[in-house]
Amino acid sequence: MQENLRFASSGDDIKIWDASSMTLVDKFNPHTSPHGISSICWSSNNNFLVTASSSGDKIVVSSCKCKPVPLLELAEGQKQTCVNLNSTSMYLVSGGLNNT
Repeated sequence: MQENLRFASSGDDIKIWDASSMTLVDKFNPHTSPHGISSICWSSNNNFLVTASSSGDKIVVSSCKCKPVPLLELAEGQKQTCVNLNSTSMYLVSGGLNNT
């Protein structure tokens, strides 16, 4: 059985949508800061979502196989606000308010 195509949007929280029906599947916010989500990136297999907040509190890798579950927190307090993965999801690149 083929899984439905999903996409994610961000703002105050992260919303995961079913692309065929345009219905909301889930919403969550793995960040503790009251600021919004500034950057999101799907892994190459679409099972993981990497996020950063606009305050740069941390980078969070969440499993999105079923219900979103935060798995790993990186760069806590390092002011990283932008994240991206390479095409194989082997490397994570980040940048942010600390100019690194």
